[in-house]
Amino acid sequence: MIRRAGLVAIGAVIGGGFYLLLIDTNSLPELYVLAAVALTCAAAFVVSREQGFVEARIKASWVLKIWRPVAKVPLDIVLVSAEALAQLVRRRAVRGQFRAVRFDAMGDTPEDTARRALTDVLGSLAPNTIVIGVDQERGLLLVHQLRRQGEPRNLDVLRLG
Repeated sequence: MIRRAGLVAIGAVIGGGFYLLLIDTNSLPELYVLAAVALTCAAAFVVSREQGFVEARIKASWVLKIWRPVAKVPLDIVLVSAEALAQLVRRRAVRGQFRAVRFDAMGDTPEDTARRALTDVLGSLAPNTIVIGVDQERGLLLVHQLRRQGEPRNLDVLRLG
């Protein structure tokens, strides 16, 4: 019972928080809508947890690695801007290339699921590199880079694979 109440609270805070960020006002009618949104999100959160979807478990040591993709953003903005300017001067039909690197987090454990999800989301943070996904059959991380950059092992920015 306490666990369910905690899940309801988490769902309400997440949904209500996003709604407040979007509306950016605290007028009474909007607060009524906020209450409805928070309750709906709380119910959806609890119901989705009970469906038995794949669990993901993030370790604290992984969170400490988030600085890596964030640090790549300024350089990647320069690279992508340079490629856009180069395309204006020297038109080419194709710019960029697909790359692949070994990725070993292929299990069904909550940790492996979280490793794949974090690599997918945060690996695409810097604009030069877009993570296409993880090929579980071949054990590969697939990415597209507008300008080829770095060694293949650096494609897994968080080094979770």
